Amino acid sequence: MPSAQLTLARKHLSDAQLIAFFREAAWEDGTRAPGNLCDDLDKGRTLDGIFERYDPDREGGSLAIELEVKKVGPKKFRITFGFHGAHEGDGGVWNVTYDAKGNLTMCEADSFWIC
Repeated sequence: MPSAQLTLARKHLSDAQLIAFFREAAWEDGTRAPGNLCDDLDKGRTLDGIFERYDPDREGGSLAIELEVKKVGPKKFRITFGFHGAHEGDGGVWNVTYDAKGNLTMCEADSFWIC
């Protein structure tokens, strides 16, 4: 069952658009969270599997995942993403734009945070 956060994000963006964002954001120097998620994708895990693994409501895990997608324009979004834990984790906020075909055209970091 998909996580609530992923379900809400999918109301605005397809899995392909989310993955394009994660891969582009992984190039930023300010946070490791997108790169860690991409490592899981490269190991063959699905978005559903990754979000299930880091669901904030699961028991026994040290990190919880955070994803929030806010639509701020016709093809513009503000995406908050990261991992939280007790004394560990990081993430950030990005301003992201897609073209009419859904291709990522801009991914600009706004801010980063570290736990």
